[in-house]
Amino acid sequence: MPEITEDAIVYFEKKIYLPMLIKVLQMDLEIFHKFPVKLNRPYIKKVENTIQTVKQDLKIVDIYMTRNSMKVVRNHFDKVVSNYLFMRRGVEVRKEYTNAELQENCEELLLKYFTS
Repeated sequence: MPEITEDAIVYFEKKIYLPMLIKVLQMDLEIFHKFPVKLNRPYIKKVENTIQTVKQDLKIVDIYMTRNSMKVVRNHFDKVVSNYLFMRRGVEVRKEYTNAELQENCEELLLKYFTS
């Protein structure tokens, strides 16, 4: 029986994390606009540039997933865990992530974007 490869899992997870990251960055951007600091323009510019980079990466992921008949569905979530269904060409895999794990991985990804 065919299965979903580790390479495909990377794209599925990017499809989960990149929209989360965009949302976090947009919320942070609002905070920078509401609570100005002496030199807030560099921070605002950095966040805006990072949002654009993440959106470009998400577009690449979307194209890849469309071309490879891949789809992610968030099945169930509560305060502790989130369940996702990864589908690729008739194969389905259920993955469960703790919300703490999602937050930690999102934070790691944000650090990668800020340092690149």
